[in-house]
Amino acid sequence: NVVNIDSVVSAGGTMLSAVQNQDGLSESNRRAMEDAAAGRTRVRRMCWCDIAKNKCMIHMLLHARFSWWPCLTNYISSIFILQIDPAQASLAAARRAFLPPFDETAQQPHKVFSAREIAEDDLWGNVSRVTDAVTKKEGDWRDNLTSRGFWFKSIKKLLNGIHLEDRSASTQIKTAILLNGMMKFHQNANKSFFYGTPEELAKKFAISNDMAPRFLELFAVKTNDRGKDGYSITKPLKDKSMVHLLILYLLAHGRDMKVPSIDMFCNDLQLEVNIASMLLREAGCNVNKTKGGTSVSLKAPINFPPPRRGKRP
Repeated sequence: NVVNIDSVVSAGGTMLSAVQNQDGLSESNRRAMEDAAAGRTRVRRMCWCDIAKNKCMIHMLLHARFSWWPCLTNYISSIFILQIDPAQASLAAARRAFLPPFDETAQQPHKVFSAREIAEDDLWGNVSRVTDAVTKKEGDWRDNLTSRGFWFKSIKKLLNGIHLEDRSASTQIKTAILLNGMMKFHQNANKSFFYGTPEELAKKFAISNDMAPRFLELFAVKTNDRGKDGYSITKPLKDKSMVHLLILYLLAHGRDMKVPSIDMFCNDLQLEVNIASMLLREAGCNVNKTKGGTSVSLKAPINFPPPRRGKRP
């Protein structure tokens, strides 16, 4: 199975450099990623040694109760036909490490990315309880929600467009709560190292105790500096947090996955619109300049752009 790397693998300059700069990436994978960006690929074929390594699989097929011959022939033929491209694998891993979790097979735009998967179950459960509390309380649910701490202007405007009778209203509110907290984390995590535990840092980041552990897990590295435990936040991890914020903003607009303008949101983040546009395109989104601002949409199945070609030395 020979896969065209241009149709499957995408990594823009920001995403590629972000992953290359992270700790733990092997030198071979780093070289493969650099080669892929320059338009070169390395391909190797599996050989007889792979049969020896996988003799247990063949033994199992030989003794299976079902018709094993087609399985065995397909297995052996795949050993000689399959081409493994380390550059392709490295770039695919780079995208998975940099972008929020995504489903390439999703046939509906709102199912490609998931706010719940970004938050994970514990944090999503807490966000759900807040949503239930503010929507069931007397009075306007928006006032009930925004009276809890600081809220960015772009998120308040987003909330005004959500109506409880809409099918996706509950998920949109939960996503907006998660997004507003992540924006505060991104804005206040303005140093390369922070001393303290997640609970202690929650106060510094002006976020709730339940949000701090998840955001630190996503966008920081636990480390030690001069004998004190804390978290390191590097430039690549800041870039990763920006693309997560942009995707959450898109998700918070509902099942259509369309945003008429990201300009106010970028202003709240102090993020240049052209950089946000580049990150969104690398995440498979469509970005267009309009009279009303910079619009963003996502179609399914997701279509990532091809890798940028570097100049040959």
